[in-house]
Amino acid sequence: MNIGYNEICFLKDGKPWFPTMGEMHFSRTRREDWETSLYKMKACGIEAVATYVFWNHHEEIEGEWDFSGNKDLHAFALAAKKCGMLMYLRIGPWVHGEARNGGFPDWLCLKLGDRIRTNDPEYLALAEGFYRKIYEQVAGMMIKDGGHIFGVQIENEYGHCGGLTGDAGEEHMDYLKNMAQRIGFDVPIYTATGWGGACTGGLLDVWGGYPEAPWEWHNKEYPPFATYNITPNKNDDMIASNYKRRRLFNDSTLADVPFATAELGGGIQVTYARRPVISGKDISALTLCRLACGVALLGYYMFHGGTNPRGKLTSLNETPNEINMPCCSSIVPVFSYDFQAPIGEYGRVNDRFSELRMLLTMVRDFGTELAQMNTVFPEKRIEPDDLESLRSSVRRKGESGFIFVNNYVRHYKMAEHKKVTLRVPMGNGELCFPEADIKDGQFFMWPFNMPVGNGILKYATATPLCILNGDTYIFYGEHEFKYEFVREPDNARIMWIPREATEKAQRIVTDREYLVLSDALVMNEGDRVTVTACGKTALKVYPDFTSSPNGFEKIGTNGEFVIYSQITSDVKEPRIDFKPTDIIPQDGEPKNEYKDFEIQLSDIPQNAEDIYLNIDYAGESARLYVDGEFVADDFYRGIPWQIGLKRWNFPKKLYIRIYTLYERDCLYIYDMPEYDPDGSVCRLNRITAETEEKKVLF
Repeated sequence: MNIGYNEICFLKDGKPWFPTMGEMHFSRTRREDWETSLYKMKACGIEAVATYVFWNHHEEIEGEWDFSGNKDLHAFALAAKKCGMLMYLRIGPWVHGEARNGGFPDWLCLKLGDRIRTNDPEYLALAEGFYRKIYEQVAGMMIKDGGHIFGVQIENEYGHCGGLTGDAGEEHMDYLKNMAQRIGFDVPIYTATGWGGACTGGLLDVWGGYPEAPWEWHNKEYPPFATYNITPNKNDDMIASNYKRRRLFNDSTLADVPFATAELGGGIQVTYARRPVISGKDISALTLCRLACGVALLGYYMFHGGTNPRGKLTSLNETPNEINMPCCSSIVPVFSYDFQAPIGEYGRVNDRFSELRMLLTMVRDFGTELAQMNTVFPEKRIEPDDLESLRSSVRRKGESGFIFVNNYVRHYKMAEHKKVTLRVPMGNGELCFPEADIKDGQFFMWPFNMPVGNGILKYATATPLCILNGDTYIFYGEHEFKYEFVREPDNARIMWIPREATEKAQRIVTDREYLVLSDALVMNEGDRVTVTACGKTALKVYPDFTSSPNGFEKIGTNGEFVIYSQITSDVKEPRIDFKPTDIIPQDGEPKNEYKDFEIQLSDIPQNAEDIYLNIDYAGESARLYVDGEFVADDFYRGIPWQIGLKRWNFPKKLYIRIYTLYERDCLYIYDMPEYDPDGSVCRLNRITAETEEKKVLF
């Protein structure tokens, strides 16, 4: 396999390629869950897994290297290859990732002080030792060796969040890249984060964009984010905006390389000061806007949430400490790095997953064409706080392409646009779409002059989803489906489903391709197809299966879809009882600052894939204890804390400590609780359970 890029897109074996990439930290996830999680990412449309390598996860104590268990990079790389995924390594040495010291071990910081992230010979020698240890884990796995590692990111936010600036910073980045290459990281793509005017050393700039900025220490609602705008600007000025060291730069200097992202927010990590809640549409609208801006690689941070490993000397979460590392001043949970990602900390998919699946499925089937298209922006530049104007762009190659429209901005109401006629200039005039109302919260991409089989679709008032079995072009949307052919095909057809149903749409492959609509997760896992659900489930499938799936029976039809219902389900919910207790170790906190509860579970079902507890509480934060050990935590956001019990072998007894929240704390919380008369709150309202069941369909 040969991978490269030109001035507009990425190339695979010389052909245009639109990569999709998602971040998953192997050292923050359980080794026994790696393969299932990677298959989930693949089912959502992710082609490549990206991962940081945290120095302090592997050498917390100088000279004591640990690549065992969940920290086994070699085994994780093999798992990615087994699951048929490409791999992109982000090797630092400094990575941030809301880790203690940005991933640097304490001993390194204490030994070198302000010489870290400089051209100091001792620092560079130690960094080279770290790179060599990483390479030992992945030797022979580069693309050139017939492997699957196609890219390496050097450093992170260098010259923006710490490090050298100017020519010295550029030279440092170039040195690290040459050092990595000399060691053996010989890959077709080397990248560096570009936002904030960071130093890149001539490497390919990768960009980002998030729906929130919880690293800021204030409790106000943000003004409208530029990430929901459609402009030529690649830079998200809000990333690490709490650290103001940045350089001015000109986007026009980046016109000779494709627009690539490595940190589109798949969610956002909560901090002590800011606890936002991110919805699926927050992420899919952001994605559509990047597509509208001409992005050629969709890379998400994070795509899979995780749990910080337990440190030997300290906790490994980002928090202010005696090291005082620049850009590491946020307070995040000790263990939880859920990130509100499409796949959560405990491996459960959510609405971010289903929303992104729609667009990433589209990229898989239409990405080759999309990658070759130039982006044309309106002459009038729309500012982020303009909630009245309709945001749009066109991506096209010749007379064929897509018009993109966004009328969604997180937490803001957008103007409704009545009887809009979208227009695309053509060589002999213009192409006009049928008149349509565009409501607050809607966003879409509509095709024009799209090849459909041996025909040409002049326009359609719907977003493409996929091409099923090479001849069925499936579209979805919220508008009345109108379309017109320039030339109607005789070897293909088009099909439309409502957007609401498309949120449940997932493609599987057995003897041929099928589109399944279900609340359950249905996916290919190697040579089998599985279904994972809480409770008895149903499948709507097109075309009909050639044989009934295991445990399901055909019960009818709904339009062109055939309905299958699960015959029986073993799912039962355990009984949950809880009561106040005082047996948890106090850890030095004043007793009036928290309340402890004992949780007992009985009638635990056998063969559960997982059991999720939904802990409805109100307080500043909460901690979970199993067998007397602190194992999980949460910063209160106004929604229930969800935890999966499988990793602790479904304990029958556990404990929770809830810390008191005071109105005077002035935190940004998504849904503020009702405070007691004294201005405080610390209560456990209820706990419910959901039992997840996994079955093999084929």
